[in-house]
Order: sequence, then structure tokens, then C-alpha cells
Amino acid sequence: MDGFPEDRRWRRVAVTFQRAVAQVVTYCACAEDELNRTVLAHLLGPLLDESIDESRPSSPQQGDLNASVVSRGKHVHFAPDLDSILVTLDEEGVAGFLQQQRDISLDIKNELEHSLKRLRNEAHDLLELSARLTTSKARQEKMLETNQVQIKELVEDLECKQKNCDNCQLLKKNMEEAMTESVQRESLLRSDLEAALVKIALLLGERGPSDVIAEGYGTGAGTGAVSACRSLDDVSSPRTQLSRVAHDLDAALRERDDVQQQLEAANRQLKSTRQFVEEQAAEREAERDEFAARLQDMREENCRLAARLQTNARILGEIRCLRLASCNCRQHDAHVEQLETQTREMNQIITELETKKAASDDQIKTTEEKIVLLRDIIANLENQLEQKTAREAEVLEQLEQMRNTIDERDSKMRAVLGELESLRSEKIDQSEVTCMKCCQEEDRYTELVEKVKEQARWLEDKLARSTRRLERAHERSSACTSERTEDVSLREQDDTHLEMKSPESSPSPRVEPLLELARVWERLDAHARAQDAALKRIADLEMQRAQLKDVAQ
Repeated sequence: MDGFPEDRRWRRVAVTFQRAVAQVVTYCACAEDELNRTVLAHLLGPLLDESIDESRPSSPQQGDLNASVVSRGKHVHFAPDLDSILVTLDEEGVAGFLQQQRDISLDIKNELEHSLKRLRNEAHDLLELSARLTTSKARQEKMLETNQVQIKELVEDLECKQKNCDNCQLLKKNMEEAMTESVQRESLLRSDLEAALVKIALLLGERGPSDVIAEGYGTGAGTGAVSACRSLDDVSSPRTQLSRVAHDLDAALRERDDVQQQLEAANRQLKSTRQFVEEQAAEREAERDEFAARLQDMREENCRLAARLQTNARILGEIRCLRLASCNCRQHDAHVEQLETQTREMNQIITELETKKAASDDQIKTTEEKIVLLRDIIANLENQLEQKTAREAEVLEQLEQMRNTIDERDSKMRAVLGELESLRSEKIDQSEVTCMKCCQEEDRYTELVEKVKEQARWLEDKLARSTRRLERAHERSSACTSERTEDVSLREQDDTHLEMKSPESSPSPRVEPLLELARVWERLDAHARAQDAALKRIADLEMQRAQLKDVAQ
């Protein structure tokens, strides 16, 4: 976009219009002077000729008319001096008077010839003026057409500027969306960082038991085996977590670089737009000042032209008065009619000039309104530019803060990655040591597992036997009649058979009980003692019931 082309066109139109008005003003001034001289020459010449040809006293009315005409012109008395003639009737006085009249007639004749020459020149100038006015009229019509085209171009340029403002609004929305995306990414990075810190804390928490296992066998063999297996299973987890954290960090850094590049591009675009708007505002201000100065000059020239037209109209009025007061000579009628036609033409020219002046005033008003509109648009654009600059400053401050926070987080993430690397190296070393110890203790762990399995099977059999004994005792005690059913007898036979058979099928374990299962054995012994006591009590109660039954029978 290369500025405002319609303003430049308006400037050229204003310059041409100013030149045309200046030429019209000068031409009207010259025509006014020539017309005044021509009219005076045409009116005074025949009157002076008539007064010289008569060379006798005229009527008082004609003498007064000649005196008034001469007083308005050269102040020459055309009427003879009757008092001096009556006083001095000698020959010398008559000869001096005649010589004086001859000198006056020669002067008037020379003046009339000079006036006729000037009248011809003025008629030629009037014809040229009419031709120029026709050409200037066509030129002004063309200028009006070009002005309409330029107005359309101004409207189109205004629409284009509004579109540019809409583009600026879209750019602003895009920047706000980018800011929201950057904030969301920052929150995601923060959550990822917190998750990584939690994982690191978990790894550090799991590091303590692994160190205990590496130093010794621990408090229990089973717990040591489980923790050792867990440490072996979790050896690969720090690597995956570290790789995932590194990948997330790289992605976050790439996103940060992309957002930073987008913001830098938006900043450059805003700076270029601001510079362009400032340049356009300066150009519009200079053009506005220049146009205002030219408009003031044109108004002054129009005022001068109006004053000259008023003087011309006044002179024409005086000419009409002189024509009415003059004699009714047939020789002067043709000249008067010609002058009337010339005055009519001049009046038409003056009216046309006045209409053109009114049209030019209307155009000037419209241009002033457009200038005011453009000034308002420029003010709005300046306000929008100020708002954009303020928002740009805020965005830059936020970007600086985000950059600082991202740098701090990068440093923290690098420190965390260093700690993770050190932890991974320590874990690898510890896992190697634990693997060696685990290989040495694998046989011991298998033997312990076998012992645990055997003792668990023996405990299971013992619990099953005690459970069956308790069930049989419960069934015997719950019998409500002395006559037992066939199913109960069969169950008792089966239970006795199983009771006789179970001690032989489940001998005591071939190994001593483990220290880890000592409490279990103690609980089982207590359970066996309680079971024996309960069974004895049940047997006693059955015997008592049998005795009571016998007594009852």
C-alpha cells in the first residue's frame, strides 16, 4: 500500500483549480478596466463631437447634461461661455474664442481616435474571453468528472483501510490465541515438571530399601527377597522416565521456540504497521496544512473577484444611467445597443462565474468534510495504534516474564536431569552389586522357599484335621435325639476312618520350624490345645447326656 493516492490527486486538482481561478481573476480585472475605458470612450466621444459641431449655445437642459458628462470624464466645459462673449464682442475676443474651440476640437478628435482603437482591442479581447470561457467550462466539467472519480477512489481507499483495521484486529486475536496457547503450554509444562518431581521423589524414596538390601540380608529373608526382586524390576523404570522427561522437555523447548518466533514475527509486523501509520499520518497532516493554506488563498482571491464584480456592476449601472440621460441621437443607438449586448454577455459571464464559484465553494465544503472525516479516521487509527502499542508492551512484558520463568524451569530441569543421571548411574551400580549377591544367595532362597512350602502343606493338613474334628464334634452335639440316622452313622464311620488314616498320611515335617514361622507355630499349638479342651468338654457333655438319658429311661 503506497499511501493515499486520492489525496495526491486532490492536491493536483486543487493546484490546477487555483491556477484557473488566478487566471480568471486576472482576466476579469483586465476585462473590467478595458470595459470601463471602452464604455467611457463610446459615451463621451459622440457627446463631445455633437457639442463641437453645434458650436452654439444649447438649451439649459442640454448644457447641464454636457456639464455633468464632462464633470464625470475630463471635466471639460462643452457649453460656450456666454457671459464672456457678451462682455467682449470685439474681434480679438472672437478670434481667441474660435482658436480655443479649434484646439479643444483637435484634442477631442485625438482622444476619440485613441478611444476607438482601444474599443477595437477590447472587443477582440472580449471575443477571446468568450472562447476561453467555453474552453474553461469544458475543462471544469472534466475536472468535476475527475473529482467524482477521485471521490470514488477515496471511498474505496477508506474501505481498504477499514479492511486493514480488520486485519489488525485478526492479528490481535491471533496474538491473544497464541498467548492463551503459550499459557496452556506453560501449565502443561508445569504439570509435567511436577509429575517429574513426584517421580523423582518416588525414586528417591525407593532408593533407601535398596541400599539396605545391598548392605545386608535385612530383618527377614522373605522381605529381602521381595525388595530385591522389586529393585531388579524397577531398574529400567528410571531410564524410561528419564527418556520421557527428556522428550517432554525437548518438545516444550521446541514449542517455546515456536511461540517465541511467532511473537517476534507479530512484533515486527506491529512495528512496521505502526511506522507506516505514523508516516501516513505525517503525510496527511502536511497535505492538510497545505490544502488549508491553498483554500485560504482561494477564498481571498474569491473575495477580491467578488469586489471587482461589484465595482463592474456599479460601473454598468452608471452606464445605464448615462444612456438614459443622454440624447436620443440615432448615431449613438447602435453603439448603445452594442454596449448593452456586451454588458449582457458580461452579466452572463459574471453569473456563470458566480455559479462556478458557488460550485467550487460546494466542492471546497465537501472536501473540507472529507478532510474532517479523514482526520477523524486518522485520530481513530492513532488511538488504535496507541492501544496496540500498549498491548504490545504488555505482551512483551508477559513474554519477558515467561522467558524468565522458562529459563528458570530449564535450569531446574537440567538440575533434575543431572540428578536423574546420577541416580540412574547409582541404581545401575547398585543393581549390578545386588545381582551378584542375588546370584550367590539364589540357592539359599530356593531352599528357604522349599522349607516354607513343606511347612505350609503340613500346617494345611493339620488345620484340615482339626477342622474335621470340630465339625464332627459339632454334629454329635447338635443331634437332638438319641437315635442317630443312618447318614450320621455313616459320617461318623467316615470321620473315624479319616481320623485313623490322617496321622499316618501326614507325618510331621522333616525340618525344624523356621524362625520366621515361629509365631504361626505358637498360634497353631494354642489352637490345638483349645481344640483338645473343647473336644474333651464335648465328650464329657455327651457322657453326662448319656447318663441322664439312662436315668430318664
